[in-house]
Amino acid sequence: MSHDHLQRALPAMIEQAAGRIQSHIVKTPAVPARHLSRITEGQVYLKMENVQVTGSFKIRGAANKLLTLNKEIKDRGIVTASSGNHGMAIACMLNLLGLQGI
Repeated sequence: MSHDHLQRALPAMIEQAAGRIQSHIVKTPAVPARHLSRITEGQVYLKMENVQVTGSFKIRGAANKLLTLNKEIKDRGIVTASSGNHGMAIACMLNLLGLQGI
């Protein structure tokens, strides 16, 4: 996919991913960061992804990827090498989707 084609396709791809994962994630608020807004002389907001079930935004990518896998791959099982936020997100989504993984 060329850079120009990707740039044109990206907004639709993001919308598709958002629709795909919406029932599996928490809709997180964006809260004003008054102190940061003051010192930057701009409008700064903090997206509170820490309220996701796993405590980070990683659940979004994990959900999107697992929801797009075909049956053959799902049946073989999922492997992740992370013990951090990504690993937690994959484990959470595997549990929610009834899939096997390590």
